[in-house]
Amino acid sequence: MTIRLPRGRRAFTLIELLVVIAIIAILIGLLLPAVQKVREAAARIKCVNNLKQLGLAIHGYHDANGTLPHGSILDLTQQTPTIGQRQHSNWAIAVLPFVEQGALSAKIQAVTRNNCVGLPPDDYNDANASQGFVQQYLPLHVCPSDINANKILEPESKAGDDPAGRMFMTGSYRAVCGVGDVTNNKWWDTYDGATPAGNLKGPIHVQSRALGLKGETMLAIQDGTSNTFMVGEYTTATHERRATFWARAYTSYSMGSASGQARTLLGDYDKCVAVGGTGGDNPCKRSFGSQHTGVINFLAGDGSTKSIRTTIDAVTVFPALCTIAGGEVVAADY
Repeated sequence: MTIRLPRGRRAFTLIELLVVIAIIAILIGLLLPAVQKVREAAARIKCVNNLKQLGLAIHGYHDANGTLPHGSILDLTQQTPTIGQRQHSNWAIAVLPFVEQGALSAKIQAVTRNNCVGLPPDDYNDANASQGFVQQYLPLHVCPSDINANKILEPESKAGDDPAGRMFMTGSYRAVCGVGDVTNNKWWDTYDGATPAGNLKGPIHVQSRALGLKGETMLAIQDGTSNTFMVGEYTTATHERRATFWARAYTSYSMGSASGQARTLLGDYDKCVAVGGTGGDNPCKRSFGSQHTGVINFLAGDGSTKSIRTTIDAVTVFPALCTIAGGEVVAADY
């Protein structure tokens, strides 16, 4: 009688193993873009929701104070030679009580300065005086797609604009202060003897009682609140010290402008500078941009959000969306 022993289980051959690995790699390759798209979609939804919450806060500020918040407060009477040391507070600080951050708002150091002869003292909150405050991480001011999120950095400004060593938390959103005069280097985020000519103001710009630059009302938005941007995204793929800083009051770090140049919507400071154009790097400092694919999210005056294409007409259409009373007619599809 012949006894047959059971045959052992045949192992995978090397070729079979390589085929399985190749199939798994192909599946991962097919699934990864889909996963990335889902993550980016979620990031955009969060980003848009942040803008809507900021919109509610801005409207709440308007209801309580009768005007939109200041882009920054400019005190020309302080005995210092530079604008940087004379700009205080900003729009993001002003709306803190309206986003359930009243306790944080109270931490900022309040100061009083002599405005000038014949005018009462000008009270404001000095963001530069409180390093602990301006380094706070606020999720509301962070778009998940922002590669510069949750960084504490020293903003890049020329010597003398701000004392060295001041560190600020990054952010993702800038107020829309209007359309700049790139030829003469005049912007609504500051004041160098004269503001830009024409009806080029945006809804949230620098304010100064001494200069008569007051906050805007909703009624002042004659171009229509749905066709006027109040806040937009800005991050940069390069040069992180030129990113947005949510509590920084100095000119362009928490305010942006239209300048009639497409390069300012690239979301890349260095690339914007390299492209070149009228005004040198000043339009790049005041850019809008995002890390979303092909779009930048904005908050409109009526509280709605808009996703504009980065290929938008930056010479006429985009500037029209950044002014409150330019009288421009903007097509619905932009």
